[in-house]
Amino acid sequence: MALLAHEFMTVLAKVVATEPGTPTRELFLAKLSSSPSSVPPCLEDIVRGQSLYLRSKEDDPVLAAGADEPVGILLRGVPSIGLPIRVSSSTSGIVPSHSARVMTKLDAQKTTQVVVACRQMGIKVTSAVYAAIVRVTARFPQHPLSKCFAAFVPVDLRGALDETSTSETKAVSKVVGLHFSGLPICVDNVFSKSFKEVAEDLAIVYARDLVHFWTPPLAVQNRAGELQETIGLPDLVEPYAQRTTALFNAPIPEGLPPVQTPDLSSLGKMEAYIHKEYADESRDRDTSPKLEVVDFWISTEMLTRNVQFHVWSWDGSLRLGASFNTSFYDKEFVNEVIQSVIVEVLDGRQIKEENA
Repeated sequence: MALLAHEFMTVLAKVVATEPGTPTRELFLAKLSSSPSSVPPCLEDIVRGQSLYLRSKEDDPVLAAGADEPVGILLRGVPSIGLPIRVSSSTSGIVPSHSARVMTKLDAQKTTQVVVACRQMGIKVTSAVYAAIVRVTARFPQHPLSKCFAAFVPVDLRGALDETSTSETKAVSKVVGLHFSGLPICVDNVFSKSFKEVAEDLAIVYARDLVHFWTPPLAVQNRAGELQETIGLPDLVEPYAQRTTALFNAPIPEGLPPVQTPDLSSLGKMEAYIHKEYADESRDRDTSPKLEVVDFWISTEMLTRNVQFHVWSWDGSLRLGASFNTSFYDKEFVNEVIQSVIVEVLDGRQIKEENA
């Protein structure tokens, strides 16, 4: 998403630099469609192309067992706790409406304090923010069977793919199709755990080695005839995607609550992807018109009962956004939740809010 935004701004800068009277709309579409990276490769195809293991119509029992392991982690925490939806939306036949978003941010000073505190704790900011989301969610009334927080967290597979790429599959910076790349999390005994304990549980998931993701009972022979003691997550893509897709499409068993677990996607420092200034690189930068990126927001089209959080930093400021469907949540409620998450992050890291 961020890389596509960068591509868009790069092309837009060229259009802005054109002579007056030029049909800019046609020029923009022509430049965008002719860009060599305008249609990025599909991640699934890249994974299959550089996998160390042969594919067949039937499940490889070893790869299948490797895919079962993370799915089992999620199932251990089902049914998960979740955020309460609007009372008028309690019936199962509610139709999703349009999506909406809210956003909040910390100033640069407060952001630095959070980063330093997380570093001292030995976790990343993402784990701290997600821990705050988990703890805020746990404060609401829950189904009697919901004792854990269970969800999938997106992970960046580009590093793992980069380590095993060939000259033909090297271009992994602008890939699309990350639906299988989520790792399961299951925070047990969520109601009795401290902020630190929840954050540490999440940190273990985020720190998991994706190249040496799973260790089978016995070494496995790859397509080159070599014995492998570990198997990477990219090599499990096919059986893992099959299982997660089936899991998402399965009806909710009778007696269990619907899935209303909030998700978090962390985008890191956005300056690594989106520049603060764009200009036509084929012209003199001193005289060419420039586009300045002052700020931006991130949102997701939501059709489910989940609230999708995004966390990122821009210009030294930590940003937290939440996307949701208005059939299930009021904007005022989600705004209260997101503000509570920020307070929980500061309290959990023992940072005084009045210094903000």
